[in-house]
Amino acid sequence: ISDNWRSLPDSEMLDAEISASVNELGGFIVRSSMRAYQIEHNNDDFRESPADTTIIRHFKELAPHMISQELSRSEYRDVHIFHELHFRLKSGGGFKLLAKAKVPRSMAWTEDISGILLAKESRDVPDEKASLIAHVSWMGSSYSTDTWYKADASGNITRLHLTGYGNSDDRFVECNDR
Repeated sequence: ISDNWRSLPDSEMLDAEISASVNELGGFIVRSSMRAYQIEHNNDDFRESPADTTIIRHFKELAPHMISQELSRSEYRDVHIFHELHFRLKSGGGFKLLAKAKVPRSMAWTEDISGILLAKESRDVPDEKASLIAHVSWMGSSYSTDTWYKADASGNITRLHLTGYGNSDDRFVECNDR
């Protein structure tokens, strides 16, 4: 897809954002960001809230490849960082969350938004009518999952996964557990 990502200055950052950039893709404006959340535990339940400014400042000072290593330190055990992908239609409306991937604390697993693309039924369809698709992959030591999040030209979101890996029944099906 396009390399026209524009990094946002601190004055345009949202709560808990460590970094953010925007791009125009077809009929969409896409915002890609790294956000930090503090986890509050209450018995078996937990709640995420935006991390405080001290934590945000600390992680902004790190090189991106150092974030996972820093998360493994005990003082950050209740901090989770996510790569989030939001979109809005160029025609208006607010931003909606399309996909989210958690930055790992160790090398035992990985999760990332590994692709963003525009898809359309044929070349004759204008880019403004294309769908925005994000691929999120999760890989552990014994298995992996791939999930695609599709926003259509109306802004409706569908979560998809592939069935029939490696056989003639490969097809995308809608997930019902979003």
